[in-house]
Parts: sequence; structure tokens; C-alpha cells
Amino acid sequence: IWSINVTPKDAKVEPDGFRQFEYTTVAATSDEVDWTVTGGSYSGTYISDTGNLHVGAGETVGTELKVRATSKVDSTVYNEVSVEVVEEAPYIESVTLSCEKTEVYVGTGINIYATVVGTGSHELIWELLGSDGSSYFNGGSDDYRYLMIGPDETSTKLTVKATSKENPDASDTWDLTV
Repeated sequence: IWSINVTPKDAKVEPDGFRQFEYTTVAATSDEVDWTVTGGSYSGTYISDTGNLHVGAGETVGTELKVRATSKVDSTVYNEVSVEVVEEAPYIESVTLSCEKTEVYVGTGINIYATVVGTGSHELIWELLGSDGSSYFNGGSDDYRYLMIGPDETSTKLTVKATSKENPDASDTWDLTV
């Protein structure tokens, strides 16, 4: 393995809680990793070999844990992220996009709305997929984006995607025909 990237970064988890961690690698041969967790003061805190962190019920709120993925082939190659033990961990359950239209015309704009369900930060990553580069977001917030369909757009299908920064599994897409 040449490099490892562990996600999510800056996670929060509560005592007696769980959090799944993932990794991506750049590898020539094996991309297998060993998972470790350090910094805990309670013996019930551990991480499984699939990256599922369990924080023991007795872990102290405010403790900072380090979750590390280390290459099984080369122990000098690793990546780690910080995990804060909090009283109540925020969590985003879902992101749902909506719009009053599924067809748009070149040179026009449209609002795409996001509904986020959960107790965590509603900060979203917005992406526009399929555009030839003529269309773009022109304002908005984490709750909506104003999409401007460029007058020179040649693509016939655009997809808007919104993903929770806190929970990358919580995302939704909205398809538009141009």
C-alpha cells in the first residue's frame, strides 16, 4: 500500500455507541489493513477488524480517541482520524432532494431543495453531475441551491447530488432533463 485514507474525519460518538469507519487505498498488491484505537481510558472501547468502533459505556465524555488503519504489508503506511467522545452524538439519517420541475430549459434557473433528517449538522456537499461546464450553482444555502442552466449547455441530462458532510451515506440525487 502506498497510501491510506480513513473516513469519516472528526467523528463524534457517545459512550456505549458505535461508528463505522472506512478506508480507501492506493495499492500495488494487498490493500488489507489492521485497525487500532488509542486514547481511550475504558477497556470496553475497541475497534473490529472491519472498522466498526465501539466506545465502551464507561468511556469519559470529552476523551479524544485515535482510529488508525495500518497496512498489513508495510506498517509504516497508515492514516488515522480523531474521534471525540460526546454526551450525545449528532447523526444525520437522511437527505432528500425536491424540486418543482424535472425538465428545465437552457438559460433558466431553478431551486433544488434539501430536507435533512437527523440531530447533527445539516452541512451538505452539493454536486452538479453531467454538465458540460456551462451550468452552475448560483447561490443558496445548505437547505437549497439555485441552479443556473447555462445558455450554452449541451448536455441533455443533469443530476444534482447533495451529501451530508457528517454521514456520507446520507445523500440524494435529483435528475433534470434539459
